[in-house]
Amino acid sequence: MARMIKESQSSDLNYINADRIYDYFKGIFKSDVGNTFVHTEWLKADYALRQVSHPDDEKVIKTLFILNIMNRKDEIPAVKKYIELGSGLLKNELNDSLIRLKELGIIDCRTSTEEYYFKKVVGIDLDKEIRRKKNVMKNVAWIDILKSITEYDYIMPKVHNQNYCIKRFFDYRLIRFEELINSSSSNVWFQERKSDGKILLVLSEDNYDRSKCAEKIKEFNDPRIIVLVPNNRFEKVDKLFDLQAVRLLMQDQKFVEEHEVVFEELRLLEEELI
Repeated sequence: MARMIKESQSSDLNYINADRIYDYFKGIFKSDVGNTFVHTEWLKADYALRQVSHPDDEKVIKTLFILNIMNRKDEIPAVKKYIELGSGLLKNELNDSLIRLKELGIIDCRTSTEEYYFKKVVGIDLDKEIRRKKNVMKNVAWIDILKSITEYDYIMPKVHNQNYCIKRFFDYRLIRFEELINSSSSNVWFQERKSDGKILLVLSEDNYDRSKCAEKIKEFNDPRIIVLVPNNRFEKVDKLFDLQAVRLLMQDQKFVEEHEVVFEELRLLEEELI
């Protein structure tokens, strides 16, 4: 690298940005299959580069690759600030490039961290694979997927327990609006798991009449039950099925063996969806 700078007569080599580092070392990135992490990231970048023709897009892809293999997300995450610094692009050039790459489905941005990442990797369209898995989920209830990731478990009335020197607890249960309305007795929720009381969180993917929940609770007349009823419908059902599809892909041993590169991306998608 030093010799290339010294021997070059080009004024643009006064600034060595990330894409030049990529170009100089790409032979090593390609051939060093023993370094699984770096080689995997190179496969993603190489595939992305073959999908674009604009020089600014190439700079962004190469810069994103360099940021990824540095693997110092706490200090230098792949956010717009460091992509701009690494690529040497002006703000408007970078913004235009990011828009193009997003429209092509090559990169995306994680809403939680504002980090950019390669979306399509090694010829696999993950969105397509996720949709395919979602299409075969005939008997999966979204409320069950939500239960698998919820942190709700149980709550103890500490003051009451201390005052009376006993141990009582209420456990949480997520139920659909229809399940509550169609129930003939509150005892059904005490059969699966014994507890002193239940805290029912009622959810519905459709708009619903909250007053019907109150009427049903009055009908039960059961002091062991506390009901939480949100003001709005639950709007994340499709995201829950995305999560389930990602998990199914991660559990698909044949798919993972054929596309080892995507497993880390699936793991990150799972984390993002949760």
